[in-house]
Amino acid sequence: MRGTRRVGVVVTLILVTSAIGPLGAAAPVQVCIGPASSSQSGRASFAPGVSNLKVAQRIDLRINLFHCTPANTDRGSATLNDTITPNGPQTCKLFTVPTAWKSTATVTWKNHKVSTIPLTYSLTGASQLVNIKGTVSSGLFAGHAVTAQLRYTKVVSPAGKYPHGSGVAQACVNKVPPTKYGRVAIASIDFYTTKHFTIG
Repeated sequence: MRGTRRVGVVVTLILVTSAIGPLGAAAPVQVCIGPASSSQSGRASFAPGVSNLKVAQRIDLRINLFHCTPANTDRGSATLNDTITPNGPQTCKLFTVPTAWKSTATVTWKNHKVSTIPLTYSLTGASQLVNIKGTVSSGLFAGHAVTAQLRYTKVVSPAGKYPHGSGVAQACVNKVPPTKYGRVAIASIDFYTTKHFTIG
């Protein structure tokens, strides 16, 4: 009888440990491992575009989330959409010093359920990373923390006019106003995932 009780205790401990994860941490309720780091996962578009002229910007951001597990609650994929309005007029300094944007994103899952998430996007400057943190305020996964990290590359308009990466340098000395001839600006940044989108 004593041997049987010991086996029961060991089995119970194994089940509890596997449920809460290492070091007592609860397992994430959702992890999206796609797209792969080599594939573009989204884009943030700037209007009217960032240059050396101080202009207020509107940022429309979209991130694709694939291979989300467990998939039984959301069918395994989603799209994150956000509209960000940075405080005050902006120049290329936006990309050279640490910067934080705060906004409320909407994640629409494949099964049409929605998560509303107030997020902080922390840009790291020269390393061109964006650290994302927040907590789901309503909808699917409400109350759970969100983390992710993205790497970004700048996209210049007009495209193709300045080859070999010189377009960013041209945009960041350009002071031509929006809609005027000769304007060069960073129109968007393309995202690549460096740390998975995780809902803890």
